[in-house]
Amino acid sequence: MAPGDDIEEEIGLFHDRLAGTISSTISSFGASTLRLR
Repeated sequence: MAPGDDIEEEIGLFHDRLAGTISSTISSFGASTLRLR
């Protein structure tokens, strides 16, 4: 295993977590926006 592999894996996990947080934020924001109309 190359030294850079775990760094790339960390970045991938971080990116996945970030994407999940953003999508859940958007979906909850969208749900509240729909409720306001």
